Amino acid sequence: MISIDIFSAVHSRLLVALPSSHSAPAFLLTAHCINTLLRLHPWAIIQHNLDATISSLTIAASAHGPSLSATDTDTLYVSLTSILSTILSLHRQRIRSRYHLVVVLLQTLLTALFTPKLTRRKTVRVLHPPWLLSTTAAPLTIHSARAFARVLQAFCDPPVSTVRSHNSELTDSERSKERKIVGNVVGPVLETFVKRVLEERIDAVIRREINVGVDKMLEVLGREGMRRVTGRMNAEDRAVVRALWVEFGRGRGERV
Repeated sequence: MISIDIFSAVHSRLLVALPSSHSAPAFLLTAHCINTLLRLHPWAIIQHNLDATISSLTIAASAHGPSLSATDTDTLYVSLTSILSTILSLHRQRIRSRYHLVVVLLQTLLTALFTPKLTRRKTVRVLHPPWLLSTTAAPLTIHSARAFARVLQAFCDPPVSTVRSHNSELTDSERSKERKIVGNVVGPVLETFVKRVLEERIDAVIRREINVGVDKMLEVLGREGMRRVTGRMNAEDRAVVRALWVEFGRGRGERV
C-alpha cells in the first residue's frame, strides 16, 4: 500500500506544477490529477496539502497565473472551480479554520469573470490571469459564471453531509452553525463583486448567473452582516448593495 507521505509528496508537486504550466493540456491534466487525489484518496491528503491546494488555485486564477495559449478558457476556469467544489464537499471540516483562504480564492475567481472597461488604463488588466489575456483567449462565458455560482452557493449553503460530525445527529443545527460561520467571513466577496461592478464590464447573462450565488451570499449575511459590510463602503458602493438587497428581497417576496 502506498504511504500517505508518497501521496502527499505527489500532491505537493502537482500544486507547484499547476500555476507554472506551459500549455493548456498540461494545466488541465495537472488539475485533473489534483482533483482525482482529493476525490479518490482523501485519507492521504494532509492539512498542508489542502492549504496549499487553495493557494495554488488562487495563483493560477490570478495575474500570477500561467501564460497559456488557449481558446477554450472556460475549460481552464471550470477545472479550478471543480477542485474547489471537491474541497468543499469532501474536506470542508478540515478547512473551516482556513476560510479566509477560500474567500481570497472566491474573490480571485470572481474578478476573472469581469472585463476591464476600455476607458481604463491597461494596468488594470493585471488583475486577470495571463491565460485570459492572450491573443487567442476567448472571453469566459455563462458556463464559467455558472460554475462560480455553484461553488459560491456550496460555500454559503452547504449540504448537511459536508458539515456533520461522525457521531452527531444534530445535522440541522450544525448546518445552521456553518452558515453563520460563513456569514461572518464571506463579506469581502460581496465587496469584490460591488467593486468589479463599478469598475469593470460584464455581460448581462454572466451577471445573471453570478447573481444566483450572490443571492445565497446575501442570505447568509443577513441584515446584520450587510450592515458590517456596508459600514466599510463609500456611498457609491452602498448604493449598489442597496439595489442588490432590494432585488434579493423581492425575489423572496419580502418587503425591504
